[in-house]
Amino acid sequence: MDASINEKPIITEYDNDVDIYYLCFSDKPREAIAEEAGEDVFVRFVPDTNEIVTIEFLNFRSRLENLFGKEFIFKGSEMPELLLCI
Repeated sequence: MDASINEKPIITEYDNDVDIYYLCFSDKPREAIAEEAGEDVFVRFVPDTNEIVTIEFLNFRSRLENLFGKEFIFKGSEMPELLLCI
């Protein structure tokens, strides 16, 4: 791996109230611009450096249901990084 790559942890968060799943590449809020990268997928980035701050997946629960069926449950309120199939 290239030693010049700065590896940062990815923070995941799910907001059950608005059904958005976040992948955060910064542990603090940062000024950024959002662009739609796909249907209901937004990428927030710093315009000067193109550094990605967050990727936001809207309508996350319905995405999972469409992909895996209604028996696939996202346990976002208890463990946002955990996907369970029951």
